[in-house]
Amino acid sequence: MEHKLTYWQRLSCRLIGWNPEILANCGESSFRSLRKYITAMIIPIIIWGVIGFCFAERYIGIETWWGKSFVATVFITVVICIERFIILNDGGKRIFCARIILAFLMAVLGSTILDQLIFNRDVNVMMKNIRTEQINIEVPKRMNIINSEIKKTSQQIDSLGSLIEKINIQISNTPAQIKTSDVTRNMQKDSLGNNVEVSRSVVSAQIINPRFNQLNEERKMIGDEANQLRLKQKELFEKKLNIENDVREEYQKIEPGFLEELKVLFDLIIGDLISIAFYLTLFSFLFSLELLVLLSKWGDYKCDYELTIESQKNIKIEKLKHNENAILKRRDTI
Repeated sequence: MEHKLTYWQRLSCRLIGWNPEILANCGESSFRSLRKYITAMIIPIIIWGVIGFCFAERYIGIETWWGKSFVATVFITVVICIERFIILNDGGKRIFCARIILAFLMAVLGSTILDQLIFNRDVNVMMKNIRTEQINIEVPKRMNIINSEIKKTSQQIDSLGSLIEKINIQISNTPAQIKTSDVTRNMQKDSLGNNVEVSRSVVSAQIINPRFNQLNEERKMIGDEANQLRLKQKELFEKKLNIENDVREEYQKIEPGFLEELKVLFDLIIGDLISIAFYLTLFSFLFSLELLVLLSKWGDYKCDYELTIESQKNIKIEKLKHNENAILKRRDTI
């Protein structure tokens, strides 16, 4: 008798990989297996959808709802593919062992992510303590760097000051003006045609000493450089006064990563028996859910849908063998 499948039954067939046309000709046992498989799949689908949505929001940094929904859909798709592979598989110890290992890993990952969400407040408190410790370590390091720069700048300023003093001494010993003489000679030729000096006039004048100007320029350049160093030193002193607040603001802006929170969560769990018991309970729950489809597959007898598929496979194999023997006999007679 052929059954008329509902929309939900056809959708369930698509999810677990069954052929709805074959299922329509099967009995109630196959429909019961369909409901059992789809129920066992819905539970991990919901859980991993929530895990994927929260993971995208907290650790990937996706803010849009459609982006988080996309990540959740990827997680759900992976779960569906794994469960379909188990349901459509004919059996075997290797598949059974592989699914147990995979279920264990998925339970560890799922329980870890859920614990980070459940223990969110406790993790935040520990993260604040860790940030405080990091700030207390970082502030002296940066303080030493600033003190080193201040010391170096002071030495440079002192060196430039000494150089300016030397230049001042040179300037005091160098006249601002120097005296120059301009000699004018009147020449005439004698009876033999030789040039003979008839008269000479000397004109004296005061001009600016170029060495004096050069020393002034050097003093000005060195003074400007010293002023820049003093401004830099002032900024370093101001930075030194605000170093703790600056470091605190910098570390408060740092968002904790997945691995960092995972380490904090690990320390939080192993430090308390109640936390360990809760984690093991959650892990066992997820591990059991991951094995639910596997246990449903291998825990019961095959339904008539699976027997129909197996019968069709055997008939096809026998038909292929019969065709192969017929072709071999025909070839021998030729």
